[in-house]
Amino acid sequence: MRIGLGIPPVGLPIDLCTDIVRQAEERGFDSIWVGEAWGTETCTLASALLARSQRIHVGTGIVSLYLRPPTLTAMQAATLDLIAPGRARLGLGVSTRTSTPFMASPGIIRSRARANTSPSCAACWPASASLMLGSFTGRAGFNSACRLPNTYLSIWQR
Repeated sequence: MRIGLGIPPVGLPIDLCTDIVRQAEERGFDSIWVGEAWGTETCTLASALLARSQRIHVGTGIVSLYLRPPTLTAMQAATLDLIAPGRARLGLGVSTRTSTPFMASPGIIRSRARANTSPSCAACWPASASLMLGSFTGRAGFNSACRLPNTYLSIWQR
C-alpha cells in the first residue's frame, strides 16, 4: 500500500513544508500532495519540494484547469519532471466553486479545459514516454523545446 500526505494550500512557510517532506521521506511515505487556493500556486511549491527531497514523489493536488492554459500546464509538468525525473505527479481538476467568480462562463471553460489539457500535456513528452491519460494516449503534434528522459509521469484527472 502506498500512503501520501497533503500539505494544505494556506501559505505555510517553505521551511515548514520542507521539514514535513523530509520527515515523510524518513517515515516511508510514498508521496506529498500540494494544492493551490487562496493565493498559493501549486507548481512552484511542488518544484521547491522536489528540489529539496531525494525519494518521495511530489504531486499537484490539483492544478486548477480554470486558472491556466493547457500548454502552460504541460510546460509546468515537464519542468517538474526535469527537476526530479520520475518523482513528479500531476493532479488535474477544475477546482472548486470559489474559482468560478474569477472566470467567465465557467461551464465553457471547464469543458474546454478537460478537452484540451490532457492532449497538450502528453505532447510535451517524447513519444517513448509512458503516459496514462485516461482514454487518451499519444501526441498532439506539439513538441516541447526541452527533451525529457524516458520516464513515467502520472497524470490524474477528476
